[in-house]
Amino acid sequence: MFILTAPAAVVRSRKDEVPERECERQLDAYRALADRYPQATILDGTRPPAALAHQARKLISRHVNAS
Repeated sequence: MFILTAPAAVVRSRKDEVPERECERQLDAYRALADRYPQATILDGTRPPAALAHQARKLISRHVNAS
């Protein structure tokens, strides 16, 4: 499970229809979700999309090869 997160200011710059307080609440909820699921990996949403995709592919490959 991948959880993509970024600072609230970054999220709001991309999705401004969510009020700041709600954005913070959602980010907290996603971080809490990651804490509850050991298989969750938090990815830094401030990184370029290609870098995120590369990181996700690498993690998936590592998981598949370990099985």
